[in-house]
Amino acid sequence: MKCIKCQNSGTTGLKHLGPMCNKCFLRTIEKRVRKDLTTNKIFAPNDHILLINDKSVKAAICRYFLDSIKKDIPLDIHIKSIKTGEYDKIVTSANLDYEIESFLESLFTNKPYTQSKEVHLLRTVSDEEIITLKKILKLKGSVKKTKMGKILDKLEKQYPGSKFGLFKSSSRTSAV
Repeated sequence: MKCIKCQNSGTTGLKHLGPMCNKCFLRTIEKRVRKDLTTNKIFAPNDHILLINDKSVKAAICRYFLDSIKKDIPLDIHIKSIKTGEYDKIVTSANLDYEIESFLESLFTNKPYTQSKEVHLLRTVSDEEIITLKKILKLKGSVKKTKMGKILDKLEKQYPGSKFGLFKSSSRTSAV
């Protein structure tokens, strides 16, 4: 299959994105992450940022994107396994699936849904995309699935786009 963006040989085949070469896939995901950061005005020049490194694949991907973002915005990035010291922003490795699970848990338990004060850099990136990024970036480790995560995967398989729809709903709900 050919990449839908550049017509090179496509190696990733996620249903919601179509076939893409590794370079275009990375560019697409990074563009989505950057758009979310810009739209929500997450980082300001010279922010002191702490990336919580829990030794996961997601943390490594966060680091990859922060290093890329740092080329355009001057950021003071610190990487530690625990929070120590004062920082303008704390980045964790929570992603789209985590955001949806938190939202649904609040619905099912009748608790108010509030978004974390931490920066979830990968909040627009699904577990499926994380797994593809892991392969492209040649990272080691696995992406762990919760019971709710497995249910969400089945829902996404049967109704493509449902994860992103739930994410948009959670964003609208937290804005109210």
